[in-house]
Amino acid sequence: MPLSRSDATADIAKLGSTGPVRTQRAWRRMNAATLILIVVAAIVAYLALVPLATLLISSFQSGFLSRSSHWTLGNFQHFLSSPIFYRLLGTSLIYALCTALAATVMGVGLGWLYARSDMPVVAVAIHGTRAVLPPGGVSVRRSAIRVEILEVLTARDAKQRSRELIARAVGEPLAP
Repeated sequence: MPLSRSDATADIAKLGSTGPVRTQRAWRRMNAATLILIVVAAIVAYLALVPLATLLISSFQSGFLSRSSHWTLGNFQHFLSSPIFYRLLGTSLIYALCTALAATVMGVGLGWLYARSDMPVVAVAIHGTRAVLPPGGVSVRRSAIRVEILEVLTARDAKQRSRELIARAVGEPLAP
């Protein structure tokens, strides 16, 4: 049986009316912790972005905040022609390269030891994280978190056995 025009309009009106109600419910569910988090994030963003924008604008002006200031690229010409800039840039690049190289060597070395040897592994269970941030939640709640050190395992049986130990310690089956 086909719907009449008035039935279709009524159905659309019903569907359309649920949108704002859901939005209003979401705002009602916002607790004090979420509101505080939003306010703190806005303050941190303001404190980070305003100085950054001021620095960016002032880099293109000579005599920033004076009556005789004007737009220029002279500041860039000044520091790009300075030998000190290149020495500092080189030092920064060497530091970044050495840090990345050291982290890569340590990570590959530890990964190789784990995969190719019988290096022991310690299973760890962390209790209480669901109370702090429930699945699908957006606000952090105050709750106790407990870290439990479990058995020391060999690398061969660590993958399956550690999952079993953690599931038993937490009291919940783990996802496959």
